[in-house]
Amino acid sequence: MRSITTTARRRVAAALVAMTVAGGTTVALAPAASAAPPTASGIHRVDELGDLSYQALFAVGVQVYEYAGVIRENNPYNPPLFYTVLRRLHTPTQGTPGSRRYGFLGAALPETFAMYPSAGGPAVLAQPGGIFGVNPRTLTLTPNSHLSQCLNYPVGSIGPLTGGGALVTAACFA
Repeated sequence: MRSITTTARRRVAAALVAMTVAGGTTVALAPAASAAPPTASGIHRVDELGDLSYQALFAVGVQVYEYAGVIRENNPYNPPLFYTVLRRLHTPTQGTPGSRRYGFLGAALPETFAMYPSAGGPAVLAQPGGIFGVNPRTLTLTPNSHLSQCLNYPVGSIGPLTGGGALVTAACFA
């Protein structure tokens, strides 16, 4: 097993701090008497361009993706499989406003990929397991598309990352 370098440890720690901050932690800097009334819901919206916690995810190297669609694979002998397709965002201003977002730490992921399929319907949160290559224009699986990267230890929604996140490893665990 390889040891993690100090730089890698710092990047992971910074990313985790950014993801924690994205979880809704707020700091009041103004005195209570002059503070503005609280918002009705306090819900983070990913399409807020001024959302510093969301911008911080990009700054510390979190791979941010948005929901791009679903691929349905029919099988005459089993229930259909549903592959949730994700597309990478490179800046906080990219993507469809209000779309479901995902964050990944670890090994590099392709620009567009599908998460491990589910039989009951499309997955909404990050799913553990191998990933599959997808043609970004047609949103179809590429032939022999099972890739070596694997999503492990998924977590649920984290602030603006409504789809959750996971650790990405270069190979799936045996």
